[in-house]
Amino acid sequence: AGKMAVACTERWVKQVVVRFGFCPWAAATITHKELQIVSSPSTTLAGAKEDVMSHAKALGLIPPQQRGTVMVVLPHVAELNDFLLFSQWTDSLPKYLKSYGVKDTIQIASFHPDFCFHNKSHNCVTNYTNRSPYPTIHLLRILEVSEAIRQYTQTHTSMDLIWQRNEHV
Repeated sequence: AGKMAVACTERWVKQVVVRFGFCPWAAATITHKELQIVSSPSTTLAGAKEDVMSHAKALGLIPPQQRGTVMVVLPHVAELNDFLLFSQWTDSLPKYLKSYGVKDTIQIASFHPDFCFHNKSHNCVTNYTNRSPYPTIHLLRILEVSEAIRQYTQTHTSMDLIWQRNEHV
């Protein structure tokens, strides 16, 4: 199931996220082979947290001149199939970044098959920007995100254009 989860997630990134331009930086991470997609073998919330944090720590140790990002797919933790539980669990993750020494280095984004933005109906098309085949945690290096935002805002008036555009795709 782990290999299938990685393959499905990679296909989703290429055929949905990149194809529809949900993230203006996703295509480059694929082209430059900077995106690593891994499947957590864990079946418990605690094990999944440990897996996510170990990948966060490893990503945080990569030299600044080397680019990279990691998606940790969580197909084996039954509780995480429930979006509300997944959302609560995801909200708890940032506090662990400090104990792993990567609080100022790594940020977390989340994706889920039933993702629903706060104050949006379940069927709202906007939710599909964050709907993935499996519960997934995306680990990003803060310096890379900051640089990407800086470059984006040099040619676009606002970061708001991304979500505004995504609402109309």
